[in-house]
Amino acid sequence: MVDLKKRSSTCGLFQSIGIPCSHGVIAIQTTRLSSEDFVDRCYSKDTYLAVYKYHISPMTSMHYWDGHPEAEQILPPFVRK
Repeated sequence: MVDLKKRSSTCGLFQSIGIPCSHGVIAIQTTRLSSEDFVDRCYSKDTYLAVYKYHISPMTSMHYWDGHPEAEQILPPFVRK
């Protein structure tokens, strides 16, 4: 089942990623609407440009780092076989 007004489907893919699933695309095509109108705005060019609008400069030295990176060793998770 697909509900185009709620942008949802019973498979859950439509509402979870913001892009119409295969079921949604078929429902959209049946009603002769555009699939692009049902894609979440987080995938739009305007949102992409807004996210990357600001410039982040890299740190020039380890002197600016907080803490002691060599003291905090990250280990892989324990896995049972």
